[in-house]
Parts: sequence; C-alpha cells; structure tokens
Amino acid sequence: MPNRSRNSSQKLTISLGTLGAILIGVGILFVFWKFRMRVSQLPASARFAILMSGLVLSLFGFIQGLRGKLLIQPELRQSTVRRRTQRTHIFLGQIWRAVPWKGIMLALFGIGFVIFLQLKRFSETFTVLGIVVGLLLVAVGLILAGNRLLSPQERHRQAVRHRISLPIPGVIFLLMMSLLFIGTLQGHSNMMMLVFCLMVGTFVLNGWVTFSMLKNTKVARDLPRNAIAGRNFSVEITLENNKRFLSNWLMDVTDRIEGYGDVIETGVLFSRVPPRQKTSGYYELRLMHRGEYRFGPITASTRFPLGFVDRGLEHSSYDELLVYPRLGRLSNLWKRDMMTIAELAETRVSQRGVYDDEFHHIREYRAGDNPRAIHWRTSARKNELMVREFYQNREPDLVVYLDLWISEFPSEMELDEIENAVGFAATLCVEQMNRSRESVVKIYCSGDGHKRWEGQASPMSYDSVLSMLAVFEAGSSQSLGRILEEGASKKNLGDFSILITTRSRKNVDAEISASTVLSVKNVSNLKIVSSEDGDLKRYCHFE
Repeated sequence: MPNRSRNSSQKLTISLGTLGAILIGVGILFVFWKFRMRVSQLPASARFAILMSGLVLSLFGFIQGLRGKLLIQPELRQSTVRRRTQRTHIFLGQIWRAVPWKGIMLALFGIGFVIFLQLKRFSETFTVLGIVVGLLLVAVGLILAGNRLLSPQERHRQAVRHRISLPIPGVIFLLMMSLLFIGTLQGHSNMMMLVFCLMVGTFVLNGWVTFSMLKNTKVARDLPRNAIAGRNFSVEITLENNKRFLSNWLMDVTDRIEGYGDVIETGVLFSRVPPRQKTSGYYELRLMHRGEYRFGPITASTRFPLGFVDRGLEHSSYDELLVYPRLGRLSNLWKRDMMTIAELAETRVSQRGVYDDEFHHIREYRAGDNPRAIHWRTSARKNELMVREFYQNREPDLVVYLDLWISEFPSEMELDEIENAVGFAATLCVEQMNRSRESVVKIYCSGDGHKRWEGQASPMSYDSVLSMLAVFEAGSSQSLGRILEEGASKKNLGDFSILITTRSRKNVDAEISASTVLSVKNVSNLKIVSSEDGDLKRYCHFE
C-alpha cells in the first residue's frame, strides 16, 4: 500500500449539512421569488422573516463550505504569537462543532415546509397532513438540539461516529440534478424527469455502497514508544474487514495529529481488504519540534465506486507521543576545546589499590597486601610472592546548566536558538552516557521554572533525561544565578561544568557578577556556550 501524506486543506469536500443549508436557503429564496405575488399578501414581518431565513441559510452554507478552504494551515514551526492564534482557531472550531446544527437545520426545514404549504394552494387534507409533518420535523429538530446542548459530552462518549460529505464531483452532480429538476417543473417534460430519476438512483446507489463498505470495519493505530525531533518514524495503521462477503475497496484512513499549536492530517490508502481479513499500512512522519503530541481521532472513509459521496467512520482512538529533542553531532572544535579544559582543570589524584577499576601491573608482595591479590603463577615462576596491582581511574562528572531565556514576543530565530540549545544539551548528555562508565550527569534547567536532573551515566538513563528536556519550556522571568548557585553548592573537584544559554555573553557575565554566592573559583572552569554568539553552530551540527 502506498503511503500518503497530505494537509487537511487539500481535501476538497463539503459536508451534507453545509450543502443542505445552501440548498434550503436558495430554495427559500426561489420560493420567495416564484410566488412573490402571494408572498406580497403576507404581513411585512412574515415577508422579512422568510427573506432573512433564506439569506442566512445561504450565507451560512457558503461560509461553512469556504471556511476550511480559505484558511491555510501553518507550518509546524511557528512563533509564539502564531501558535496562540492557531490555538484560538482550534478553540473557535470546537465551539462551532458544539453547536447543534443538525437539529437547527431540521427545525428550519420544518418551518420552511409549513410556510410553503401556506403559500401554495393545495387540498385541505394535503395541507393539514403537510402541516403535521412540518411540525413533527420542528419538534424532532428541537429535541436533537436540546439533547446536544444539555449533554455535549455525549458525542465524546461515542467510540464511532458516522461522517458523510460530498466531494467536488458529487457537488457538481447534485447541482446538475437540481437544475434538471427545476427545468422539469418549469417545462413539464417527462423525458427530463426520467433522466432526473436515473441520476437520483445513481446517487443513492453510490451512497448505499459506501455505507456498506464501512460496516463491520475496524481501524487501529500502533505508535512507537517515543520519537526524536527531526527524524523520521513510522506509524502502523491496521484496517480490519469483518464482513463475510464484501471487500473494502479504496479505503482512505486519515489520522489527525495535534501538537505545538498545530493540527495536521496524514494517512494511508488501502486499495483492497478482503473479507474477514486485516491489512496493515504505514505512514512516515517527521516532527520538527519536541514536546507532547496527540494522535486521534482516526477516520476511515471511501468514495467507491463513483466518487459522488464521501462517507466515513470516525473512531475515537487517541494516543499520545513524546518527541525528544533533536540530537546532533559534536564537532571537532568542541572535542579539542574539551581536551584543553580537561588539561587545565583540576582533577582527582589517581589512587592505587586492590580491586579498583583497571589492572595496572604485577609487583612484589609487601606487608599488608591482600593475599587474595597474589598472582600464583607468576610467584611460582619467580620463586617469590607477586601481587596484582590495580589502578583507580574515575571519569569526571558532567554538569550542564541550561538557561532557556526568551523575549516576550520571540522571533523565528529566537525559537530556533531555543531548540538548538536544548538539542545541544541533550547531545552532551547522550555522549557522556555512551562513553563514560561511572560518571554522574547533572543538568540544571532555567526557563519557565526550574528543573534539576541527576543520574548515573548509562544508556538506561536516556529516556529519563530526554523526557525532561522534551517538555521543558523557555521563559523570560527566571534569573541565571539561581541554577548556578545550586550547581556550585554541589560541585565536585574535576567536574566538567558547561553553561548553555540563549543570552549574550555580556548578560551572562552580569548575572554571575550579581550573584552573592558564586565565587571566582566556582566559575573559573565553567565553559560558557552562548547561542547568541554563534557558539552552538560551531560546536554541534544538526541534520
């Protein structure tokens, strides 16, 4: 099955509610024009109500149909102001979906039907029956609207929700049918009515086939445990057909992803799923920003066979994925600078002792040595007691100070610097955990609050430190001195201390000078990496 990725704005479909609003509104305006002589006999308030209802319904339908086509989906990387604007659009969209449009449309259709019966002269029996039907439609619409307003959470409880819309070919086909029907009423042509009936039958048949395709169909999603920003990962989509005889043809499974103030859609196209079988497909995704992402709902839809009706099942299946910061590659310049710092910095004195870290050499036995350290084979060869001597070799600890300062209205460049700073800190921690055996990694974060992480340098600690960095956000109100003071109070001799900041070097020096706890000794071997001075680009390369 070929993978497919696309934006939701590229799906040119119109829901039946939108199309119904357009048709009913235009129909009311057509009746108002067609029977204008009889309408003129009504009171002015009634004529105004009829005209306004037609205009409102028509405008509502056109605005609802164009709302999703005129809005351009923003990219996943955007500024804080644009993210707030996008959250506002999502919130307004939720309010828009919470309005009981189906009940309102049904009630308005019933009112319009009653008004039409009053304008058109029919027999008394037919008029009474029509008024009863119209009032029943109004009552059912009001009940549906009331249930939706009184229990808005009922929609979220449903595991599966049916969805139906019309693509552009279906809309054109339906407009042709409407024009043909109007021409039939005006010209009283039986041949045109026969063509209209054939088109209606084709349209209904297409809708019935799409409805049958979605019966006894299940969709599941399988996400990885986590992902890394900027790297591709695959999501598995499983489509199960539990029908006995009918296959699923051209099933389009769409997955919705929300995160970082953006909403994107992607999915997989299944060409055919045989009866009582299930098929798996994959789509690849690359998320460029760290943080938490929400997957769902997932929708399975089809237009088979004629493409006039797009019918789908929306499964309320939600999953969450944590995206780790980007991991880069340390440059040779950084390795050379770290070797220089290691040579100039004070280090622990190596100690000799039995059963320490690394084997050093064999020497003669001395009083007080542990008998278990005697190397008997060498002792027998030299005819004297020889012992094994081990050399204690400790790796220096890594202390990372991550200062994520950001202005109140950040630019795109500032957001990139924040992500690069977090990615550089994550890269340093991962490199230390890979090459060091017994060192300790400490990281102090300052931004939208303060966080601290400390753990043994081991690949088992990847998830813990990367999870903390994935959700930590930048801020503009925190000072740098607090994390430096906290780290300096627990600093050991020989530790590698690295300050990664988005401030300029001048502001960092001012923060250090303003601190009353920090001394020259505490910051003498502190390596300062400032993104504003371009240090991150020289020291770490991201793909």
